Amino acid sequence: MKKLNNFSKYCLRSSLAFAGLLITYMIVKRDFSQANNTEILYFILYYILPVILFSVVCLVISFIQKPIQFVGLIYIGAFMFGVFSAEFYLQYSAVDYVSKITKAAKERDMTPDLRKKEEVVLDLSKVNDDPAYPFLKIVNQFEEILPLGLIPNKLTVYCNEIGKWFVFKSDNHGFNNPNHVWEKKKIDMVALGDSFTHGACIPDNKNFVNLIRK
Repeated sequence: MKKLNNFSKYCLRSSLAFAGLLITYMIVKRDFSQANNTEILYFILYYILPVILFSVVCLVISFIQKPIQFVGLIYIGAFMFGVFSAEFYLQYSAVDYVSKITKAAKERDMTPDLRKKEEVVLDLSKVNDDPAYPFLKIVNQFEEILPLGLIPNKLTVYCNEIGKWFVFKSDNHGFNNPNHVWEKKKIDMVALGDSFTHGACIPDNKNFVNLIRK
C-alpha cells in the first residue's frame, strides 16, 4: 500500500513536467507570427491557463493525506482518459461522407462522383492547359485587410454534397461570375451573401444568381 501511495504522489507531482511539455508543444505548434492580441489572449485563457490550473490541482492533491492521493489519481486519470479519447475520436474518426453523397445522388438519379477533391484537381489539371485549384478559405488575421474573393481567373474545385463536384471558373476578382459583368457600365442587380450566394455545391453552376442572370 505504501508503494502504491508513493506511486500516486509521484504521478500527481509529475503533472507539472507534463504541463510544461504540453504548453511547449502548443506554443511550438501555434503560429503567432500573424496573431493579434485578442487571439493571443484567447490562447492563454482557453489553452495555457487550464493546463496550469490542472497541474496545480494535481500538485495540491499530492500533499494531502495518502488515501486522497490515490483516489484523486484515479479520478484524474479517468478524466484525462475520457478527454483524450474524445479528442482522438473527433480528430481521427472518419466521417461517412460517401454514404451521404451516394444517397443524395440516388435521390436525384445521378451517378455519384466519389473522388476526393485532390483527385478532381489533378484530373482537371491534366486535361486543361491552366491548372485547377481547390477552394481555399482565407482567414482574416489582419485588421486592415479583408480578403473576399478567391484566386482570379482559375478553375476552382469547391465542394460535393449531392454526388457531383461544383467546379467553376473564377472571374477577374476571384468570384463566381463571368468576366463580362465587370465590363458593363450600368449594373442592374448586385447579389451579396455567403456560400449560398456564391452557389456552393450546386452542380453545373446553376445557382440562383446565374439563373436570375439568364
